[in-house]
Amino acid sequence: MSEERVNLPPACYSTSVLPISVLPAKHHFPQKAAMSVTKAFLMLVFVGLVVSILAIGRNSAKKVKPVPDSIDNLAAANLTKRPLNLYITANGVHAEVKEFQLDDGLSYTLTKPPFGIKWRTSLIISTKKQQIYTAQRPNLLQMCAAAGLHTFLAINQTSSPMHPVLNFVSKLNPVELGERWVLLIDDTAAPLSEDDLQLASDLGLEAIVFLEIGGGQKVATPLGITKPVLLISDAKITKTTKSSVAGLVNAQKVQLKDDNIDDPEAVMQVLQNFFDLLHPR
Repeated sequence: MSEERVNLPPACYSTSVLPISVLPAKHHFPQKAAMSVTKAFLMLVFVGLVVSILAIGRNSAKKVKPVPDSIDNLAAANLTKRPLNLYITANGVHAEVKEFQLDDGLSYTLTKPPFGIKWRTSLIISTKKQQIYTAQRPNLLQMCAAAGLHTFLAINQTSSPMHPVLNFVSKLNPVELGERWVLLIDDTAAPLSEDDLQLASDLGLEAIVFLEIGGGQKVATPLGITKPVLLISDAKITKTTKSSVAGLVNAQKVQLKDDNIDDPEAVMQVLQNFFDLLHPR
């Protein structure tokens, strides 16, 4: 018996794709969800571009470094931020305080840096209360020496029409004094006039330190001073004297807390930072 072939209409085996509306639910992707995904993607791209631009800007911009402290801008320098170096107190106890006498009877002490510490400058102290600088161990003379200073302290003065400091400097051995020196003068010593300052500059003066120790008089700071000037006082003394460096070309006043002017290490901390600016190591 022969097979009978049945011809179906073309529509029964058509391969055309069904409309989306009749697809199963799992294949249907809502239009709103598609738009949300697109917006999220564009937002991520935008944020990424902004972050990249900012990063490039930071890397390409020049870093602004803080201006270092300078002796030429003493008023802006921080002279108390760095603590006193321990080697100054440790080496200071080994600095010998030796007494010398000149031909005219003027006697003085000289304290040199121990252990071959490099000389930086000389320091001449003008005072009527030497014991303030020689008390305890290490004392202020010894610590200054350990910082690289040839430290001179006049014990007595001979009569002279010159200011005691100028008379003292003029009689010292130039080799021993060196070509430059700093004056530390406190409020017990005779004040300096502008003429004295000019002569002192001719003799190698490079800076002045005024120290208020409670001597009963206001520190005299002539406006004609053009050298770096440091004034050290404390809160208690300043209330009485109201000393100031206002009007000076290159100066700073450092006010120690409470009555720390009697603490040689507190004073030496400021001096150390000052001399490090004057003559960097």
